[in-house]
Amino acid sequence: MINLVSKSPTMREYSIAVDRGSFDLQQWRLGIESPFEGGFSLRAEASQFSVRGFRLHSEAERSFGNVRLGWEGEGADHILSCSTA
Repeated sequence: MINLVSKSPTMREYSIAVDRGSFDLQQWRLGIESPFEGGFSLRAEASQFSVRGFRLHSEAERSFGNVRLGWEGEGADHILSCSTA
């Protein structure tokens, strides 16, 4: 697993994406990020991927979720909680 930590959000943003492709490939992604009063910030992402594959035993499925709660105080960005499932 690779977990990259990015800087705190500076504005409220939402994202939604859906992909479909060959061999029953299906993927969706949702994301939200926002700063809050008091220096707090939240970033949350969820995604799901599945593909039937083009040969026997090449099916794949993946579900992912990530939540980051941060606080920016005293000139530094602090991660209060970062959970991945």
